[in-house]
Amino acid sequence: MKIKNQISFLLSILLIINSFQYVMAGPIEGAGTITLGKKTNNCSGFGICNIAADKSNSPAGDMSCVFIYEEERGVFIIKISQTEILTKSADKSQYFQNKSSVIIEEDFTIPNDVISLLGISKSLTIKKGTHELISRAGFYEIVIDIK
Repeated sequence: MKIKNQISFLLSILLIINSFQYVMAGPIEGAGTITLGKKTNNCSGFGICNIAADKSNSPAGDMSCVFIYEEERGVFIIKISQTEILTKSADKSQYFQNKSSVIIEEDFTIPNDVISLLGISKSLTIKKGTHELISRAGFYEIVIDIK
């Protein structure tokens, strides 16, 4: 009987530890594509015209990127290679170089394929406005507050 109680106790501890893994989860990342530009202006200008969880859903002009969802901080981050911008959307580089923020001029609802990729349980909308821009290690990170 004593061994049975010890096993039950150990299983309970393992269950608790496993539960904390989900509560203490860090950022969730997923690869995808982004097309910069205003959606209502045939993807010209600056904004988010399209994002997708895989390349097959994105129109011409798309760039590889990484989506990062940090629920605890309430942020959605889009990470794009500086080289990718210069080679595929050079006209958009002016919105990034030597900047600490970007202005997105239209609301953009994150599509379901990206929501699913990141395991998010609610819909998310990127609100128009000024968003933090971080430049580091050859990448630009657009940090979007989604609280």
